[in-house]
Amino acid sequence: MPDIFQPRAGYYIVLFLDVLGQSEELKGIPLLDKVANAEQMQEWADQYFKVVRPVFLLQNKVEETFRDFYSRFGEKGPDLIKNALAPIRAPGVLQFQRFSDGLVVFFSLRGDIAKMGPFGARVLLLAAASAQLMTMLEGYLIRGGMEVDDGIELKQGELYGRALLGAYELEKNIAGYPRIVLGAGFMRLLQSYIESSGNPDPLLRVSAEMAKHCSGLVFKDNDGCAVVDFLSEELAAMFGEKRGEVFVKMKEFIQDQMKKHRADGKIYPRLKTLCDYMDSRSVVWMKGGDGKGPEGTN
Repeated sequence: MPDIFQPRAGYYIVLFLDVLGQSEELKGIPLLDKVANAEQMQEWADQYFKVVRPVFLLQNKVEETFRDFYSRFGEKGPDLIKNALAPIRAPGVLQFQRFSDGLVVFFSLRGDIAKMGPFGARVLLLAAASAQLMTMLEGYLIRGGMEVDDGIELKQGELYGRALLGAYELEKNIAGYPRIVLGAGFMRLLQSYIESSGNPDPLLRVSAEMAKHCSGLVFKDNDGCAVVDFLSEELAAMFGEKRGEVFVKMKEFIQDQMKKHRADGKIYPRLKTLCDYMDSRSVVWMKGGDGKGPEGTN
């Protein structure tokens, strides 16, 4: 007999990501009741496949980005950290859940893993920032929310509860332009570890330092929201001498999108806000090159 899954409840770090633009593309597909024969049905299915497949493949790439960061994180650290991170790498700690063009990544904070919470937070921040970069280079934009709260797994890989709801509402109601907003629960988690820096437990002291390092991947946006800084110096350093080339490609993509949606009173301002953020990081990304790029990047 197959093992019966035992529901698991506790605190979770949850990231909800949404690939933007697919709903508009779906509107361009005729309604099924307009299909009159088998030939039209095949054409309709081919059109549907053409719209949905790229997003499916993009979700696969984003998921692989998270798995890659997760598998490599801390592997070169001291034995104390390697041993402490062993439970984090256990099956069922980092999981993925899909909703159409949305992707949920959740990280359990149950039991002893809770001591290493900032390590999980940092993995998610790094992977989320990398996912934003990667999707832009692929010609897509994502928006998201990350929160910490309680939840329950009623089935392997299926999370329910306030943590998931909180992350979803941040993406849907707060994010607005393509960015990943960090919720109050997530920020409280980091602050609680920072305040434990004097704890006699060596793992908690290390976690406190890791929580401080997370701040390098976060910035306070103009509306006061804490947001993933996907163009931070740390991310730029990962691209080495190619950082300028990567930045120019992303900026050109955003400028093309702005031209495409110039008459759209909803989308254009959001793209402009993203463009302004990119301009604020251009010095870091164009460093070491000729400092030249598309209009607005230097």
